[in-house]
Parts: sequence; C-alpha cells; structure tokens
Amino acid sequence: MWSTAPARARPAGGFISLTGVDQACRPYRAQFPLHVRHATSQLDFAVSFLRSHKTRLVTIDIGAVDLFLLRDSCPPPPDQAGCVLQGLPPMLATLGHNLGVIYAAMRGAGFRGQLVAFTYYVDDYREPIRVAAFQAVNAVVAQVTALAGGRVADGFGAFKAIADAEAGGDTCAAGLINRLTPTSCDIHPSPRGRNVLARAVKAVDNLPDHQD
Repeated sequence: MWSTAPARARPAGGFISLTGVDQACRPYRAQFPLHVRHATSQLDFAVSFLRSHKTRLVTIDIGAVDLFLLRDSCPPPPDQAGCVLQGLPPMLATLGHNLGVIYAAMRGAGFRGQLVAFTYYVDDYREPIRVAAFQAVNAVVAQVTALAGGRVADGFGAFKAIADAEAGGDTCAAGLINRLTPTSCDIHPSPRGRNVLARAVKAVDNLPDHQD
C-alpha cells in the first residue's frame, strides 16, 4: 500500500517542539546538519530568522510524515488500509491544529510576505487508498494555509499530470522521485521533480521580484 522508504521530513508536532513526535529527523540532523545548525526547534529557528530578516517568501511542506507515522502505527497489510482510514480523522485534526500554531507563530514574528504551502504528490497515483489519504492531508493543508493568508502550490496535481501522461500514474517511472534501483524509488523529488515543484510555487507566488 505504501512506500517503505524512510522519510527525513518532520511531522508538524516535531517541527513545533523538540519533544514533539518525530520520525528519525533528530538523529539524522545530528549526523547531517545540512544548511543550518540550530539547537532549538525548527519553528523557534524560523521565528528567530523571520524577526531578524526581511523575508519575501516562505514555503512549507508538512503533513506527509504525520500520515507516515499513522501508517507505521498500524499492522501490515492486509489490515493496514482499514487501520489508516480509521485513524485518519484524529490525525488530520491534530495536523490542522499544529499547522495553525506554526502559521500563527510566523505571522506573530512579523512575517507579512507570501506564505506558500505544497500539496503532497503521491508516489503511485494508481493506488486509490493512498491517493485518498494524501488528498485528505492536502485538504487540511489548503484550508489552514488559506486561513493564514497563504497560497497553495499544487504539487499533487503537477506530479499527477506528468505521471499519468508518461507512466500511467507511476511517479517513479516518470522520473519525478529519486530512483534507488531500476524498478524502485524513494519518496523524495528527483531534480526533475524539484523543478516541477518550483514551477508550482512560481505559479501562485504573485509578489514582485523585489520589495522595498
């Protein structure tokens, strides 16, 4: 039912607090700090940055790992799908609350620029239960983002159009996510997928290139 590649993104609760639910992100960052080292939560770091920098655009993609954590709490197939669907409503409620907390903190830091959230793509659009679960996550992200005065970049639709046209709905075969073997991929965007998502942001980011 689901891709089994580990996710390195952070669930909304783990983004807010160092004690929030996490899925391997903290030990991963300890070994690979990427662009910035910080000892605080990601939200605290973001708020500090926004207070000290004039920022034009913030993009955020959050929610998929919350879904993966729900999946991981369920038994393996064939019972997994029913368990995920049963657990989806409370997970979505928690996600919506946490995303509202994140946006309120960013706006409270004085950020008045463009806020753009992604809807999540699916690694296989031929799987109806998987598609339905991600659409439910995307609906919450879109609703809460709109309430915060933000816009939504349609990553789901952008990937689906290409995957459907080129590979019958198979995102991996369409080259949109990173290939691990000749027949399998992980869940992260390939260079091509990254460019598709960047164009999705550009399509909704209507701010001028420079602000005074």
